[in-house]
Amino acid sequence: IIRKSGGVLQGSATRRVEPSYTPLAKAARVSGSVVVEVTVDEAGGVISARAMSGHPLLKEAAVAAARGWRFSPTQLSGVPVKVIGTITFNFNL
Repeated sequence: IIRKSGGVLQGSATRRVEPSYTPLAKAARVSGSVVVEVTVDEAGGVISARAMSGHPLLKEAAVAAARGWRFSPTQLSGVPVKVIGTITFNFNL
């Protein structure tokens, strides 16, 4: 498994999904960033996502959005490999 920095990983995204505010987070007027660590399979699909930091009311929406992302497959010496990296979502009301 290869680790990529957030900027490099996000640059290889072929499909991005924006997170939606949950009604509870909106009602509480919560904003800020959520960092989600994702594991990307050899084909470029997200196979796992977990929130590393951010407001508890925003984490679920960020993880759900991260699961919808797709990436260009990463190859090492011509062989597709899994990748771990982070995606940062910014929530602003």
